[in-house]
Amino acid sequence: ITNSDVNVYSGATKGIAIKSEGDRSNLIINSGKFNAYKSAVYVSEGKATINGGLFESNNNHAFRTSTNAVINGGIFKSNCMAGVQIMGASTNVVLNEGTFMAGSSSDIGGLALPLGSDISTYVGKTSIIDNDFTVSKNGLSYTESKEVNISSLPKTKKLSTTTYTYNGYVREPNVTVTNNLGKKLVKGTDYKLIYQSGRKYVGKYYVQIIYLGKYKTLKSEKLYFTINPKGTYISNLSRGKKRLTVKVSKRTSQTTGYQIMYSSSKKFSGYKTVKMTNKTTSKTIKGLKSGKRYYVKVRTYKVSNGKTYYSSWSKVKSAVVK
Repeated sequence: ITNSDVNVYSGATKGIAIKSEGDRSNLIINSGKFNAYKSAVYVSEGKATINGGLFESNNNHAFRTSTNAVINGGIFKSNCMAGVQIMGASTNVVLNEGTFMAGSSSDIGGLALPLGSDISTYVGKTSIIDNDFTVSKNGLSYTESKEVNISSLPKTKKLSTTTYTYNGYVREPNVTVTNNLGKKLVKGTDYKLIYQSGRKYVGKYYVQIIYLGKYKTLKSEKLYFTINPKGTYISNLSRGKKRLTVKVSKRTSQTTGYQIMYSSSKKFSGYKTVKMTNKTTSKTIKGLKSGKRYYVKVRTYKVSNGKTYYSSWSKVKSAVVK
């Protein structure tokens, strides 16, 4: 069921909007609005998976189940009782995410459980609940709070870019946080970001995720990205007797120097490297074999806080040594 709007007040359905019965039934609700005089959804047999939607009841628990049920999202609200009632001693009910609300005039909480049962039996292993304290009343256990939120924990945290090339501007990658259900958390509601200062120079920086709202009890996390120096290229490759002279295009901003790689193999197997500072742009490589073709490429590097950062390699040039 997706994007449905069901309103039931009384009649043949006994005030129930949707009832699932029969041991082979498989009810799946993705979205919609379901309002009923009694329960918006009643699952007596089979299976049920609720991924989202608004479920409201005027005269009973909004969602009732006595069998296999998985709730991955949605708002469950009753005007006089609990948002969700788990009937019997079933352990096949999993609450991964959702908001469960009892009416303001009600003297019970948002979730109703079998008497003496533990909420942790039903909350998903990768989810958290904001109020798990229960009280016993009328032969059931209820959460103390009238509104209970269960939230799937953040699983993946990704930066839009993890590697930048220096261009003199401050870098600010976007962050995407996704929970175990594949849903994106909302920036400003579920988390905020703190960016490390100095993010326009070559080096390594962090973005700190501070969790808010229903995730506020979680520890903050840091994601890291790097800014590498801008690359260069070989402006001239001249050959001499058993030597090559490599001239590179000058790059002094946010660089310490240049690294040259050379090899007699086009695939750079058995390669060697030499470095030079950015105070010079020319380097002569000696001790090469006459009549042999050598392949050469270059990149810049920058030493920052004891760590060396490299640009990408330039295009390859080659020459035959005299």
